[in-house]
Amino acid sequence: MAKIKILLVLLLAIVFYGVNYCILSPGICRYYADYYLFAERSFSLTEERVFRQKKAPAPVVYFMTYNFSGNSEYFDFLGTADYGAGGIWSVGNTAELRLTMPEITAGVILDFEVNPYLNQKNNRVSVQVFRGEKKLAEWDFLYGRKKPSTTVKIARKYLRSNDVVTLTFKIDGAASPQSLGYGADNRKLGLNFESLKLILADK
Repeated sequence: MAKIKILLVLLLAIVFYGVNYCILSPGICRYYADYYLFAERSFSLTEERVFRQKKAPAPVVYFMTYNFSGNSEYFDFLGTADYGAGGIWSVGNTAELRLTMPEITAGVILDFEVNPYLNQKNNRVSVQVFRGEKKLAEWDFLYGRKKPSTTVKIARKYLRSNDVVTLTFKIDGAASPQSLGYGADNRKLGLNFESLKLILADK
């Protein structure tokens, strides 16, 4: 009986610690749930740290359209799958993109061409775009509706020349073709990144 009481006390202590940890560190707690329990996130925190410490990509050029069709010296992706000439798919509920800015004289607009994984069985995909903790854009895609503007604007005061910018895409609505009865692919697809153009903003 005493052993059972000790076990219950230890169990309550673990639960209490876990609840408090999640209250104080909700981001880390959600990561553990997404990565280990629900397989919603496709990369670990260790992989993310390695990704962010990689050698900086070559600086991009204004007004040039870059097609995402495989590995590139200008971009690094994490949480994606290469689909060749058709673009790059995000896998899971989080994807990251690193690029190096050119000479900065004004704010910039990142004009993305993307296509969400939408169909009759998966009729909504919502995306929030962050740089660090700052939300830069929010895109809401609905099946059968016109696509929203998929641009990201960064003000001049937040940029430096040759600055490495990491964008995090938080994706709600990613789904696997297999789960919907559309094939054997069990990866949770969210956004297909097709191209990007960097444009000077007014401010």
